[in-house]
Amino acid sequence: MIDKVQDTQVDLVIIIDTSPSMRDEAVALSEATQAAIEAVKTNCPSDLRVSWFGIEGTWGNSHFNKTVRNYLTKECKVPESKLRGRKRGTVTSSGAQEDGARVIEDISEYFDWRIGAIRAIFYLGDEALEGGGEQVDQEDITATNLAIQKANDKQVMVHTYFGTSASKQKQELQNEYARVAQATRGQAFTKEDVISNGFAEVLKQVICTTTTPCKPVEPDKPVEPVQLENAQLHNAQEMEVCVCGPNGANRLFIYTGTAVFEFGGTWQESMGDTFVKGYLYFKVGRQFTRGQVLQVLATGALASISNGGPANNAGWAVDSVAACWDEKSGQIELKAELGVRDTDGWIHRFGYQINVLTKV
Repeated sequence: MIDKVQDTQVDLVIIIDTSPSMRDEAVALSEATQAAIEAVKTNCPSDLRVSWFGIEGTWGNSHFNKTVRNYLTKECKVPESKLRGRKRGTVTSSGAQEDGARVIEDISEYFDWRIGAIRAIFYLGDEALEGGGEQVDQEDITATNLAIQKANDKQVMVHTYFGTSASKQKQELQNEYARVAQATRGQAFTKEDVISNGFAEVLKQVICTTTTPCKPVEPDKPVEPVQLENAQLHNAQEMEVCVCGPNGANRLFIYTGTAVFEFGGTWQESMGDTFVKGYLYFKVGRQFTRGQVLQVLATGALASISNGGPANNAGWAVDSVAACWDEKSGQIELKAELGVRDTDGWIHRFGYQINVLTKV
């Protein structure tokens, strides 16, 4: 008799600021939910639990019918004095309803996450993450840093959505939302993503990225990504260091080495300056069990490139490097997004360092 394989448990908390400008997004995202859920049943099935909260308010005709404060204090029995989020009416204008960074802290720390479940937050807003506003100041940056730290401490992936903004510092605001997502292994979305693909597709990507965080998201067509999974690791080294860190961390593992492979570009006049994308995957080190890995940071750089003939607008790039714990193997998996431009441009080697903070 073969036991049925259980789907991966995923706890997704969707949070929206409840300033007046976010009403349309609250309703549109709620209406797109059923289509997104149906899509993920095929693309990335999981034991999914979705919770919807407004910050210091709710939205009619939407799933956002509970506040973060009420849920944490009443359902999770958290003393109100412990919450970082501020009460409605205590901050100028709708500021308390736009305390995105503080609420990310509170949910990461106090939400009733299921034991063993993958944890994720999807935050939607259109102003600064500390009490709103149309510019990024030092208080916003500090609050964002604290939110990132708390999310990483609690192993929470944070996805973000930055809505419509008329601010002169729109790009700076959008960059802060993207910084939260990138620093916690999540994805960042904007109003343009919704205009292009709809909220159902955005929500599907949020769920699928959370369910399989080490899988690539395809870049814009017409360039298809190449998956490079057969790299050989040369000079692979491991260092184990005893530490006394947050949340009971007691070991830091450092992995270094060089991945050797072949990845060549493809030039077509119609592609202009487009790089051919490639995703390099490999696993390193010992096996860890769920809950042992607290945080993973990875860096990498090109170690060997070449051009087989005269360079014709040639280029080589490392667009991103990320690593996370792979549940199936128990090892740490690195993913590097590489780019090559020119028919005879090649990447041969990639140097890496992966730092793994653990409780073992």
